Amino acid sequence: MNFDPRIVQFVVQTDAVRSRIEASLSDLSPGCTITWPDANASDSGAVEIAFAGANNGMSSVTISKTCRERLIELLNMIEAGNVDILRDIWPNFVERWEKEFPEVDKSVVVQLDRGKCCVHVVGEREKCRKMIDELSHLQSVLVDEIQRSKLQISEPIRDISRHKLSLLQACGFFQTGSASSLTATVVDSDNVVVLEGQPDEVFDCKMKVYQMLASAHSEAVHVDDYVLDVLKREPFCRHLDQLLKPISGVVWYTAGKKIEVYGENQDKVSHLILAGSTSYSL
Repeated sequence: MNFDPRIVQFVVQTDAVRSRIEASLSDLSPGCTITWPDANASDSGAVEIAFAGANNGMSSVTISKTCRERLIELLNMIEAGNVDILRDIWPNFVERWEKEFPEVDKSVVVQLDRGKCCVHVVGEREKCRKMIDELSHLQSVLVDEIQRSKLQISEPIRDISRHKLSLLQACGFFQTGSASSLTATVVDSDNVVVLEGQPDEVFDCKMKVYQMLASAHSEAVHVDDYVLDVLKREPFCRHLDQLLKPISGVVWYTAGKKIEVYGENQDKVSHLILAGSTSYSL
């Protein structure tokens, strides 16, 4: 009898399945022997059943027919299938497969065909189908990840005043690593920051910006006119910036007859005001 060689070799290599099939046929014909083909044989799907003769009042023809039907029934409960994997995702597929499926049920055999970028699956019907579904799902996930990584979007953040933008820049919000595709472009005329990059990076940055601005704190310090005149001179302004540089996450600017201090939180704002007052007696 000839069957799918993949299914026959699965039975040959799986002791529990092979023993169950042999025991079932032995119940029908005690003393019958089954010869399973070698994997390297030219006809590796051929199975031979030998009978001792008639027994239990049944003819050898009847016994042969009954055993043949039983073997067909049992082997039909085993399936073989393939999952073709896109060549572009094959390395990632193998890596994820080895990480997420370190151990496979012994009732299912999974073989990675690296040359053809294909996965061969053989096993009991339900478990084989379940494994094929899981492999197909993993491929879909990886394809989606590649598509998302290639997608670039543009998202504006509107109504960003100059001092808010300065604070965001001081806090390093628009500094990204070499692996990031995110870029931020400032449109001064419209008070807009345009974020461009992959969707996940853009939305993550936008949410962090809103959270930062929502929790920011500002205070006004009233000063004499002569102090404002001094601060408008570039050398003094630059000198003050240098003195206050160690205080991160805070910026200052003049507004009318006062100095506005704007920072991540109240503690940093108070710290800068105190340092500035000490330096220039503001």
